[in-house]
Amino acid sequence: MKSFVFTLAFFLTLSLRTLADDPTTTAKLTKVTETVQSKFAQGFAGAENVTWEITDKFQKAFFKKNGIYFTAFYNLKDEFVATTHHVTWNALPLKSLHRIGKIYRGYRIKSVIQYTNQEKVYFVNLEKKNKQLLVQVQPDQNVTLFKRLQ
Repeated sequence: MKSFVFTLAFFLTLSLRTLADDPTTTAKLTKVTETVQSKFAQGFAGAENVTWEITDKFQKAFFKKNGIYFTAFYNLKDEFVATTHHVTWNALPLKSLHRIGKIYRGYRIKSVIQYTNQEKVYFVNLEKKNKQLLVQVQPDQNVTLFKRLQ
């Protein structure tokens, strides 16, 4: 659960970075806009158990599709930003797994989140004793340290 909180905090930080300089994204919404609901229905037909959350920067849909739990992010201009969902370690490209094993020897993969907008980027939570790291796997399979969690 602790790693989930760290990972969730990370994605909020990542998403906020992309919008931080835009003053039009800080308007207060009290409910999800009809435009976003329509875009969501078109883009995620068949989604089940949809719940919404409004934050200072996003309209977020939490839902299940094909047995997988997702979060879809829309900004306050009603534009789609990205989706996130947990995946297993074997969803990572083989080359990236080898790099993680070589660079972060002794660490174990605790969780993996796929962040998708135009491309797929993976965020891998690694753990070794009392240390936790979050590494980023780019579409070109490059592996970089994103953040030290502990």
